Amino acid sequence: SVVAYEVHVQDFTDLLPVADSETGTIPAMARTGLTNRHGQPIGFDYLADLGVNVVHLMPMQEYLHYPDDEWQEVFADNEFAQSMGIDRENYQWGYRTTHAFAVESRFRSRGAGAGAERDQFRALVEAFHERGIAVIIDVVPNHTGENMDGRHLLLNFNVQDLPYFYRTSEEVGHIGPFGNEVKTEDRPMVQRWVVDQLQHWVDALGVDGFRIDLAGQVDKQTLRRVMAELPEDIIVYGDTDERSLKVLA
Repeated sequence: SVVAYEVHVQDFTDLLPVADSETGTIPAMARTGLTNRHGQPIGFDYLADLGVNVVHLMPMQEYLHYPDDEWQEVFADNEFAQSMGIDRENYQWGYRTTHAFAVESRFRSRGAGAGAERDQFRALVEAFHERGIAVIIDVVPNHTGENMDGRHLLLNFNVQDLPYFYRTSEEVGHIGPFGNEVKTEDRPMVQRWVVDQLQHWVDALGVDGFRIDLAGQVDKQTLRRVMAELPEDIIVYGDTDERSLKVLA
């Protein structure tokens, strides 16, 4: 059975007693030996001692960010945001994926070179594995961050072939509450994109499973292919949507 703890890297590490270069990052989450002022374990040690056997990391794929200056302006006079460090660090959940095969670069320790986040993420996964804890991540294949906040960014699918990769209106415009909807049905290359990104995170980065955000917006054939092509011991479950839960059951 799965006993999971859902956690966001930045949220979990922002106030930990680590170097400024590590606050809000993957290495801070893997840091052992941290205690609070009462001498009680916090951070990684606290989480590992909870008795869970799965850590569910909220989105780790590279995602779209609000502009820093706009974020800081909004929270400039918010006392709660200031006390939690939210006013400084442009805190976001991450359900705005722009590059599905990349680890979120803002989660690497500051000062580390580009790409260091991959090794740091693998080290975090290995640290949990050493404590007998599996790692799953949130993935968001139902939409991309290319059309959020009123922006139309030319990052991936908007450039390659908008009406192929996305569901569109009769005027070939984007639809959906999140700025766009990825079209998996009747699109073999989109289906392959979904499967390949999951296989990449298993094979190259060591994760043990996935929570598929809004899985009900992904067609059944794609979800069934995901289940068929991933290793049998991989944990997969969908968002709290009856359609997706029936397919993944």
